[in-house]
Amino acid sequence: MLSKAAIVFFPLLLLTLMLTACDHATVYHHYEHTPETGWEKNDTLTFDIPPIAQSGTYRQEVGLRITASYPFMGLHLIIEQTNLQTHEQRSDTLSCSLVSEQGTPMGHGVSQYQYLFPLNTQHIPAGSPLRITVRHDMKREILPGITDIGIRLSRQPSSRHHPPHAHRLPSLSPSRNLHMAAARHMAQALHRACHHGGSWAPAAFRHPQP
Repeated sequence: MLSKAAIVFFPLLLLTLMLTACDHATVYHHYEHTPETGWEKNDTLTFDIPPIAQSGTYRQEVGLRITASYPFMGLHLIIEQTNLQTHEQRSDTLSCSLVSEQGTPMGHGVSQYQYLFPLNTQHIPAGSPLRITVRHDMKREILPGITDIGIRLSRQPSSRHHPPHAHRLPSLSPSRNLHMAAARHMAQALHRACHHGGSWAPAAFRHPQP
């Protein structure tokens, strides 16, 4: 039979491990501000990523922060990337949907909305510094309402990794099982938030969409 201290310790340990995993997976996460007067079409934002410490498969995402003054339902971005070690280049076009068909902002926030869009997943060798540039590809030359553009780079788990064997724990009473189930639910939600940019908080604690 587990003590009350153990019942409290296991959920905290589980959440701590999840937080550690998030920090370890994200190797780069940075935002660049755009001018308050508006983001011009020829104003290219540059992100210099230091050499990658470990070879592997990496997920790239684009972050976006806008205000209610942004006049369009979507945004088209051109993202160009150069591996400064191998001199390999690639170019991606990202179409971002910002508002639902009902006219509701799809981002998180109240007066300012934050979005995170998947860009690509690719293998990056160790020691590779990257340079990523972002510019918009809208017909309007100057876009108001965009405050920040960001890049996040996260290392994906290796397919060859095998989790350690689980150890059998003593049987828990129904009430203690509820505590453990709640902890697992929070950990799963936190895991989704770390890797997909969502909110980890239970629905009852989230701010409602405007």
